[in-house]
Amino acid sequence: MKVQHFLILAFLLMVAVLAGYFFATDSGQGLALSRSSSNTKPGIGDKDRPSAVSAQTRFENAGWSFKGGKPGAFITRIRAEDLDDYQPVRYPEDRIAFEGEPVTAHVLVPSSNRRQALTPNQNGEYPRVLTEPGEPVEVLLTFSQSPPGTVLAVSSQDGGFLHTGTAAATLKLDDNRQVALGFLVSGNPGIHRISLTTPNGDTRTLQFWAGPELPLNSSLISRQ
Repeated sequence: MKVQHFLILAFLLMVAVLAGYFFATDSGQGLALSRSSSNTKPGIGDKDRPSAVSAQTRFENAGWSFKGGKPGAFITRIRAEDLDDYQPVRYPEDRIAFEGEPVTAHVLVPSSNRRQALTPNQNGEYPRVLTEPGEPVEVLLTFSQSPPGTVLAVSSQDGGFLHTGTAAATLKLDDNRQVALGFLVSGNPGIHRISLTTPNGDTRTLQFWAGPELPLNSSLISRQ
């Protein structure tokens, strides 16, 4: 009888061990699946959400530098001693000139090494400049009458970002009546306008064309 009891107890113990093993295995798999599903399940809007990359990183990758690592303190590569080497570009002579304060826009386009000194027409529109989609361009505005410290409201109208990492910003003229700005053209081809408004209400517009020019607009685009 003792041997029979021992065999029965051994059998029951083995059954209990096997049952515990299978239970633990199934539970572990269920837990793993639940954790996996909770971690991999996308949230609302995650599918179309872009990866988080700071504006300053984008501009630094484009070769731009900033004072003290601050995006708002943009350092342009347009140097005062080189301004005479910039190609003057204006609309045809039969167009009326802008009646407000003369403001020259020196533009540097890295992809073509295009360096231009733009003059606006009667509507305050500067000649269009050809760029590549997604290209960083630099602009140095030189005012002739506004005093240093004058605030300039700058706004991108058709996509792209200013060097501040935003589509709009307020900048101030320096002691030389100049202000520099960087503009990152969007990846979309076509027109990219930037409005420049002074406190007296005068508004001028920079125009960049990303991608191949359109034949009908060839007379409005600077290609020098």
